[in-house]
Amino acid sequence: MSNQTARVPRTISKFNPYINSTTDFLLTIIDPIANPGYRHADRLGLTAIEMTDWDAKKVYWKDTLYPKWSNANTKTKAVNLEVKNKIKSFATFAEKILTRMSVNPAATEADEIMFRFKINRDPRTVPTEPISEQCYATVVALGGGDMKIGCKTSHDASRPSKAAGADSVEHAYTIIDTAASGGGIPLPGEPTKPAAKIPANAEDGTTLLQAIKKASHTVHFGVANSGKMLYLFSRWYNSSHPELAGPWSEVVTVRIM
Repeated sequence: MSNQTARVPRTISKFNPYINSTTDFLLTIIDPIANPGYRHADRLGLTAIEMTDWDAKKVYWKDTLYPKWSNANTKTKAVNLEVKNKIKSFATFAEKILTRMSVNPAATEADEIMFRFKINRDPRTVPTEPISEQCYATVVALGGGDMKIGCKTSHDASRPSKAAGADSVEHAYTIIDTAASGGGIPLPGEPTKPAAKIPANAEDGTTLLQAIKKASHTVHFGVANSGKMLYLFSRWYNSSHPELAGPWSEVVTVRIM
C-alpha cells in the first residue's frame, strides 16, 4: 500500500470527512488571545500558497462536486469520473505536505490521527539549514518568445547544475513593453507615456514561476512578448521544504525575441 493511499482516503465515504475536517483544522487559530492569526497550518509548516490551494480544493469539493455526486438528479458518469480524479489529484497534492508534517518537530499524536501519517523523527531525513548558494542564471533568446535559461552555482560555473539541498529552481519575473510605456520618443501631438515600473526585487510585483526541476530549461513566454524586456530573478528551491529556499539573485535583464 502506498503512502498516498494510506494517508489520503480514496473512497468517497472516507475522503469526504477527511478533506473537510483537515481543512477546518488547518485553518483553526490555536490561541486567538496569545497569538492571533497563528493557525495549525503555520505550526505544521504549510506555506500560504499551499494552504490557499488546500482550502480551494476543499471548497470546490464541498460546495460543488460532492453535492452533484450526492444528488441522484445530477450524478452522472462525468460527475463520477470527476470525483475519482479529484480525489486522486488531491492525494498527489497533499503527499509532499504530509511528508513534511510527519518530520516536523511540532507534529503531535493528534496530528497523526487527523492526517493519517506516522511521525518520523529521524534527523537524517530532515534538512534544517536554508540553501545558502546563490543562483546565477544566464538567459538566451531562442526566438518565438522562448528563452533558454541555465542556472549555475559558484562552485561549478562551467555548466548548469543544482546547488546542494536544492531539487529545483524558482523564477520571479516581470515583462515590460518599453515601447508602449515611455521607452520611445512620442510623435508630435502624442501624450508622453508613463514609464513602466522596473522591479526592484523578486517580490516587487513579479510573476512567480512554479519550481522547475532542471537547472537548464526553456521557458515559453509567448510570441506576443517578442521584443519586450524580461526582468528575471532566480533562486534555488527545495520543493519538499520551501521554507529553506535560497536567496534571490540579482535581476537579469534581457530582450525576449
